[in-house]
Amino acid sequence: MKHHINVILLTLRGAIMLAIAWAILHLVAAHSIFTHKYLKVIEYSLTEYFKPISWNEYQNDIWFAGTFCIVYALLLGYLIYGLIRFYMCLYNIEKGKMFYITQGADFKKAGTAIIMFAKLKYLLFCGVGCFYYFDFSTLKDQLPSFLAVYLIGKLILIMSYMAERGEFIKEENELTI
Repeated sequence: MKHHINVILLTLRGAIMLAIAWAILHLVAAHSIFTHKYLKVIEYSLTEYFKPISWNEYQNDIWFAGTFCIVYALLLGYLIYGLIRFYMCLYNIEKGKMFYITQGADFKKAGTAIIMFAKLKYLLFCGVGCFYYFDFSTLKDQLPSFLAVYLIGKLILIMSYMAERGEFIKEENELTI
């Protein structure tokens, strides 16, 4: 059991580092867009996600591209918060604290943060893709990642319910003895 938790903790550390690097990359892109007005950075930051009707649509999107990068970096920051909460819950379990008082609430905060990230990211990408670039393929392109992250968040919420019930049973058991 401890080995499996260690593998999950290692994976979460990697996911947190990757999300931090991705957020920093988007903040650096936004900074270079706003300060230097690099058109290649604008094209790269937007063509990575969207396919507009014409390539000329990227030329005048300095403020839009920079704002998109900042909003996405903030969303990644919220995901990092949820992943760190989840990491700390599993770290406490790995250290032998199977049930503690705030465990259910901690799992619930982590799951809620991950679910909110999935929803907001899907809305951001689909809103920008569909309404700004008329790229309706974004709806289907973002769906698999949305569903995966959303379901992971739901599983963490189920874990929060199990942790709350486990704490209740633990308290009941201690009072009985």
